[in-house]
Amino acid sequence: MDDPAEILAELTAENSGDWQFVGNAMRRLNQISEVSSKGRPWHDVMLDALAAKGHSMSSGHLHRIRRAFDFLEEGMRERSIPIERTNLAKISSLDQAERLFQLNREAGLDALEACLDIKNPATKADIQKRYEDYLALHPEKKTPMQAAWDRRRAERGKPIHEMDTDPSFDANTTDIATILHRISGYVTDLETTVQKNAATIAALEQEVADVSAELKQTKQDLQIASEELTNLQSRRKARSC
Repeated sequence: MDDPAEILAELTAENSGDWQFVGNAMRRLNQISEVSSKGRPWHDVMLDALAAKGHSMSSGHLHRIRRAFDFLEEGMRERSIPIERTNLAKISSLDQAERLFQLNREAGLDALEACLDIKNPATKADIQKRYEDYLALHPEKKTPMQAAWDRRRAERGKPIHEMDTDPSFDANTTDIATILHRISGYVTDLETTVQKNAATIAALEQEVADVSAELKQTKQDLQIASEELTNLQSRRKARSC
């Protein structure tokens, strides 16, 4: 079995920037145990180790690396893809393929094969289109956030005459220049709002992913602590007999 200290010692200033190397190290650490000997999640230990090597990253990005690497390794094994093709794997496209995999296993694995096509590996945009096309055919798979975003985009397509519901718009105005000016201002405000909402939605989606990952880790930590407490109680009981 690997030693955690040896795995972490393999990190250098050079390979710490290689997402597959980091993903493999995370996988090996978690195969040994869920937490370090000091009780810290390996996720947090790895973040500190990467920062020490000059490759600081966000917690969310490390979660992406771990998910993408696990998906890459398991998907290649399931589809019997030659190991030599791992050098074609880009985290940006694999991240999208893994999201599709969460919706539909076979569609996600097909996307993985496309990412590792030796002649024409799929780009992030290619996989993003697969993801969006799948959701278009299966709207029931959309998250509440995605559904809300679709409604927002639909509202953007409302005809101009519907703007008369805005109390700031005077339907009796006869000055064409004033009307056009107000329409321009309305469109600018709407575009600004949409951009802000898009950024907020993206941030919230990442936050949800991070919180979910942290919650899973916390549950695992709690289970380990519970098992240790049970063992301790059993040993005390045995000594008292």
